[in-house]
Amino acid sequence: MVNIGKRGRVLFVVLSLSIFLIILNQSVLAQGFPYSLEDFLFRIWNEGFAPIFGLLFGTSAFDELLFAKILFFLIIFSVIFMVLKNIDIFAGNRPVAFIVTVSVSILSIRFMGDNQFIRGILLPYQVLGVAIIVFLPLLIYALFVNTSVSGKFGRRFAWALYVIVFLVLWISRQSDISTADVSEINWIYGLGFAFIVVNLIFDGPIHEYLGSRSFRKARRNYHIEQKSRYAERLEDLERRRHLINPSEYERLKSDLTRGYSYHARKS
Repeated sequence: MVNIGKRGRVLFVVLSLSIFLIILNQSVLAQGFPYSLEDFLFRIWNEGFAPIFGLLFGTSAFDELLFAKILFFLIIFSVIFMVLKNIDIFAGNRPVAFIVTVSVSILSIRFMGDNQFIRGILLPYQVLGVAIIVFLPLLIYALFVNTSVSGKFGRRFAWALYVIVFLVLWISRQSDISTADVSEINWIYGLGFAFIVVNLIFDGPIHEYLGSRSFRKARRNYHIEQKSRYAERLEDLERRRHLINPSEYERLKSDLTRGYSYHARKS
C-alpha cells in the first residue's frame, strides 16, 4: 500500500472537501434550494459558530472583530500547547495539557479588553502583511536584475524600464482611488519608488552584495557538492574494481578523475 504521508492525507481531505462543496453547490442550485451555498454557509456561521465563540469570548456574535479574536485564540492556543508539551508534568498527560491550554487561551481572549485595544494589537499584523506584499515583488525584481542581467548599463536600463512602468501605473491609479485613501496609497507607492531610486544610485554595491557575491557563493557550493559526488563514485569504483573489465575500469577512472579535478579547481 502506498504511504502518502500526513501532508498527503491533509491535501486529500482538503481536495475532497472542495469537490464535495462544489458538487453540493451545483445540487443545491439545481434543486431550487432557497439558499445558495454561500448563503447556507453564512447562515451556519451566524446561527451556529458565531454565537458559540461569542459566548466563549464574552462578546456579541455580530462583533466585527470576532474573527480576529478567533485567530488570536488559535495563535495563543498553539503557543501554550507547544510550551506545555515540553513540561514534564504535562508531557505525559495530554488531556490535562489540552484542558489547561483551552482554559488559558479563552481567558486570555475573554478579558483582553475592548475593541480599540484589539485594533491596536492588529496594527503590527497589518504592517507585517503590507510590508511583505509591497516589498516582495521589488525584492524579486532586484534579485532578478542583479543575478541575471550582466553589465551596469543593462541593470540601469532594467531599473529605468521598471520605474517608467511604475510611474505610469501610479499615475493611472490615482483616478481609481478615493480621496480618503490617496495619502495612504501614495505612501506605499512612494516607498516603492524610493527603493527603485536607491537601486539606481547604488547599483554597484547592491549588485556586489546581491548579485556577484551570492552567485559566486552558490556556484562554489555547487562545485563542492559535485566534487564530493565524484569522490564517492571513485571510492565505489575502487571497491568494485575486481568486478569490472580492466579496460573499462581505466576508462571510468579517467572520466571520474577528470570530473573530480575540474570541480576541485572551481571550488
